Amino acid sequence: MSTKSGLPHLPSTVRYAHRVKEFCERVGISRSHFYELVKQDKIRTVTLGGRRLIPDSERARLLGEVA
Repeated sequence: MSTKSGLPHLPSTVRYAHRVKEFCERVGISRSHFYELVKQDKIRTVTLGGRRLIPDSERARLLGEVA
């Protein structure tokens, strides 16, 4: 479905980036392990408005490396 602007309408439940707590819960790791992976450059993050966000593509990439 498209909006008047021609851009696709996305359901509000679709998230393309997650906060640290949400990311850790989805991946099944602790916050300390998360920050260790960030320190090792195994997870890339983005800071927006003072919040650290992790793109969903990082979850897929990280889990792909483990599998």
